[in-house]
Amino acid sequence: KVKSGSLGGWGSVRGRHTATADESGDFYAEPVEVPGLRDPFAEVMGYWHVNVVHDFFTGLGLGPDVLPRVSVYVNVEGLANAYYNPGDETMVFGDEGVDFVYDADVLYHEYTHGVIDHTAGLEPTFDLLGFDGFPLAINEGLADSMSVAVTGDPHLGEYVGGADGSVREMEGDARCPRDLRDESHVDGRILGQTLWELRTLLGAENQPAALWAVINLLGPSSGFVEVSEALTAYVARHFPPDTQDAVAELLERRGLPTCERILSLRPGEVHEALSISGNDLFSGQSTIDLPGGLQYATEVPCGVASLTVTVVAANVGRGEPRLTVLARRDQPVGYFYDPWTYQPTAAADARVREGGVLHIPAPGAGTWYFSVLNTGDASFAYGLYPTLEG
Repeated sequence: KVKSGSLGGWGSVRGRHTATADESGDFYAEPVEVPGLRDPFAEVMGYWHVNVVHDFFTGLGLGPDVLPRVSVYVNVEGLANAYYNPGDETMVFGDEGVDFVYDADVLYHEYTHGVIDHTAGLEPTFDLLGFDGFPLAINEGLADSMSVAVTGDPHLGEYVGGADGSVREMEGDARCPRDLRDESHVDGRILGQTLWELRTLLGAENQPAALWAVINLLGPSSGFVEVSEALTAYVARHFPPDTQDAVAELLERRGLPTCERILSLRPGEVHEALSISGNDLFSGQSTIDLPGGLQYATEVPCGVASLTVTVVAANVGRGEPRLTVLARRDQPVGYFYDPWTYQPTAAADARVREGGVLHIPAPGAGTWYFSVLNTGDASFAYGLYPTLEG
């Protein structure tokens, strides 16, 4: 039930919709068991909860010129997801299998993406190491954190998750680099779970203001290190020394101050991650080879007869994995991009195309760096590990 005037006149249910008000101007709607276009409950849910989260951000300091009005599209057929579209500042909720707008957690998450688009502007970039998805991970982690800050519940998306439980859990001990997977939602859990624990240190009433300050201190290419620095600066200004020490311990334990995209691997140690294809990243609009966002480093001592880098790839959708494994001694594999197509060219000392095993005889002592380049149209999961012989 939504009563007329209960939201201060900020928004309205209008356009093509089936929700109708009674003679008093109030909306009464019941959930439907089968999703579809005639679903007034979905429309009223979208209307109500976008106002709830708007008021939440306004209370933190969101200016009147940021997202003054948001169009919410519900019951979008064939879409098993929800998203914020920065191009026209709309939120879109599908109803394939489950009606996503029925889950207020999801709406709060997507609205936060809109706020970040207008403030920090977090966007992925291409650099010498490859595709830098850390800003996307920060974006997802902050969107999760703001959603659960509104609800006070660490279980995000229980309705959408259904029998499998919540979509993501903010209670947990995810940390960097152990839990980095080079996928924004998964890597975002490192930040989300850190910020949920922060709630116990700052107090539930103070934590949202800290998150809001962090958002406004970040820039488009910010990663975990920048979040750690922003949060440390805010806490130093607003909390006593004992709280500052507790927050510093939390950040260190979670690995944020040193969370970089080069991971050290011992011989035989495996790291699992996801390799996104250019086709998937650009929704079919580009088929460039896409370098992973993570690189790996292994120390090779003198006298080693051979170095082998093994990548075991597994299909996660359509198409077979296609990849190139690259290695370089004493400096990371370097990527350079065509200014028009962004097709990468790699600087490396060794590589193997269309295969998952790179064998380097007499590698020489030093630090060897490894990178995975996705050369196909399909994303895939992989495990990478180095081995030494002799």
